[in-house]
Amino acid sequence: MNNSPIQYEYGMPVHPVCDMFPLMDGDEVENLRDDIEDNGLLHPIVVHEGQLVDGRNRILACQQAKVKPHAVQWRDIYKGTQTLARWIWSINAARRHLTTEQYLALQVEIQAWEQRDAAKLKQVAAGQQGNEGGRGNKKTLETNPSQGFQETKRAPQVRTQIAKQLGVSEHKVQQALNVQKKDPALLKQVAKGEVKLIDAAKRVSSTASPPNKQAAARFNLTNAMQPILRALTNELHRRGRTDEQRSMMLVELRDWVEKIQVQ
Repeated sequence: MNNSPIQYEYGMPVHPVCDMFPLMDGDEVENLRDDIEDNGLLHPIVVHEGQLVDGRNRILACQQAKVKPHAVQWRDIYKGTQTLARWIWSINAARRHLTTEQYLALQVEIQAWEQRDAAKLKQVAAGQQGNEGGRGNKKTLETNPSQGFQETKRAPQVRTQIAKQLGVSEHKVQQALNVQKKDPALLKQVAKGEVKLIDAAKRVSSTASPPNKQAAARFNLTNAMQPILRALTNELHRRGRTDEQRSMMLVELRDWVEKIQVQ
């Protein structure tokens, strides 16, 4: 049985945050199709930098109605200071009947996206300052709040903020953060209501990194060297080496063993 999600063709890439929201069910899309057939597409799709940021359902309904959708640029219709990810959330959250877990998964993904976006803006700004600065010129890094730049918050602050905002425990938020970090595609399934958060958390926990193999190898090698060190000590004593000579040689041997272990 194939449980893979259906892949839809929208004619362009979909913004990751936009794609986190579940689509309308079949009946809702059919009703939208009928309305488009009767009245045309009243609300154009919205795009930004070659990505679809709003209008997946309208595109699918247009495809069924055999109507070509028209698009508008995000910056032409929105002049505010919200980040694109936060804007996508604002226009979609009220439209959907989502569970608390779906809201949580979406908020975690939006926070992650905003942090990535802020890091990119900071990198670009730093590059621009680097190009403008020269010998004797002081380079300063400035950010424009209208671009949506937000300072990256530490994980505990993000966890507490989301927990208070949605009225859930910080433990539940941490579960979503862990899933987002280890398997973003799985968090997307949680946001769409396809997977329970507790099941997703268990799945990423069961696929956690195995114990440190290097540490295990170091332990095994050290144990294996003990009989050799004892045998070498006895042989040096038999050959009449002094305690100082034996100690120096054993230290050198142990140093050699350590070098092997860290390679």
